Amino acid sequence: MLIEKYCTPFIFIAGIGFFVLAFITMCVIPSIQVRITDSTITNINEEEVSVPDYTELQKRGMRVYINEACWQCHTQFIRPVAGEEKRWGPISQAGEKSWDKPHLFGTRRVGPDLSREGGTRTDGWHYAHLYSPRSVMSDSVMPSFSWLFKKDKEGNPLPSDDVSALVSYLQKLGTAIGDWSLRRRENRPSVGNPPLVTMALINRGKDVFMRYCIGCHGKEGQGDGEMAIFFEFKPRDFTKGVFRIGSTFDLPTEKDIFRTITRGMYGSAMPSWSILSEDDRWALVKFIKTLAIFYDEDEEEYFNIFELRGESPEVYISAEPEVTPESIKRGENIFKNVIGCPKCHGEDNKGLTRKDGDFDWVDEAGRPIPKSADLTNGVFKSGSSPQDIYLIFVTGREGSPMPSFSEKLPSEQDRWDLVHYVRSLFTDDLRRKKVSLLPEEYQE
Repeated sequence: MLIEKYCTPFIFIAGIGFFVLAFITMCVIPSIQVRITDSTITNINEEEVSVPDYTELQKRGMRVYINEACWQCHTQFIRPVAGEEKRWGPISQAGEKSWDKPHLFGTRRVGPDLSREGGTRTDGWHYAHLYSPRSVMSDSVMPSFSWLFKKDKEGNPLPSDDVSALVSYLQKLGTAIGDWSLRRRENRPSVGNPPLVTMALINRGKDVFMRYCIGCHGKEGQGDGEMAIFFEFKPRDFTKGVFRIGSTFDLPTEKDIFRTITRGMYGSAMPSWSILSEDDRWALVKFIKTLAIFYDEDEEEYFNIFELRGESPEVYISAEPEVTPESIKRGENIFKNVIGCPKCHGEDNKGLTRKDGDFDWVDEAGRPIPKSADLTNGVFKSGSSPQDIYLIFVTGREGSPMPSFSEKLPSEQDRWDLVHYVRSLFTDDLRRKKVSLLPEEYQE
């Protein structure tokens, strides 16, 4: 009886004490911590910078993100464990969340982590994904957010103010450290020899295409998929046999197509499909080639363009010489005076729209091309490595206004000087700072 008399108040007081302690540690201290957190982080160049606050549009987008419960399936925290940085990007830093109230670290990673989502995909891709996730990623478990869209006069979906704000918020995430994906775009992966074509492989490729590609490219591969309406640059029409990226003066090699499927096309809605097995990607290559068909009126017969023209040899890429200030200076003269790049890309090298120069740019299917490339952001659809840019100038880009300059620039030195100058234009817009590509001895 004596023990019960003294134990009962003790247990009650201890319970109250533990509750107060839990409240202080879980509620009071974190609340204070949010207000005193420093917004300073270390960027990709090991410099200390301050994270800018969200714009009013981005704050509205954050509210949409919260209201639509996106945080229940998406995390915003890349941990320094299990190689997460290899999949999602650089490890998260405390200062990056200094403006977040509430914090949106998330609890479960049902969908991908969004810590570094900013700038990794186009606005159009996000609109398409929000409107019909399984049209973009067939295995997605994400629900459609079609109620965030309005309709035009023809009944086509248009982004509402809320969904535009949400995409603006997503494009801000993880960008304060600078353009961390430039190094990824610099990588030009080697590709092994393709397998021999068989009907089984083509049929497998057709299955893969119907599962993953028709949302954008359409069932017949004509670039008219349901989601194409959201994209500024329309998906490739494979039936024309015209491919933007290649290493030859004619049709791309199978390795070129495989590399494009694997890497995606930077700065466009075409994502990387490295998640597919290598066998599936090769099967996709074989099937895509079967779509390039044209009708010969004289022969009254259909022909496959690849079979008719055959595979062209790859352009030889010589060894890159050293990057020097002199090389960049010579490249500038070639850029401005020899081949006249500013006529299409503007005096500021940020690209021109069709209206800016009264251009009549169209793609392989006769669809308008809205603008030329911004040469300052380091984003090229085929990649930003020196070898990728070399091929752009030498082979041109079929299905676009970009011509080949191989005849105007027969000298290897001239070609590399031009590459060095274009790469010297790269500016990390997120940090408003030029990206120096010179060796240390030339840097100020």
